Amino acid sequence: QDAQRLFHVLPNKDIIAFAGLIRGCVRAGFNSLAFDLFRELTKLGFDADQFIVSSILKVCSSLASLGWGKQIHGMCVKKGYESET
Repeated sequence: QDAQRLFHVLPNKDIIAFAGLIRGCVRAGFNSLAFDLFRELTKLGFDADQFIVSSILKVCSSLASLGWGKQIHGMCVKKGYESET
């Protein structure tokens, strides 16, 4: 929670900050929070890299979110990540 508060007060959020916090949330089992951060990342116009996508696909699996998993898989295919995730 401290990391989340710190993240939200960062004046310039970047893809590295998002990636670190998403990865930490997934490792700690905060899957819903990781997914919310992913949605915020995309809403701000950042492109998720293959490492973030890999983490979010795990989240979709654990949350049994087939619809989101399919959308994210489609994004992987478009970006050419399918062989890396």
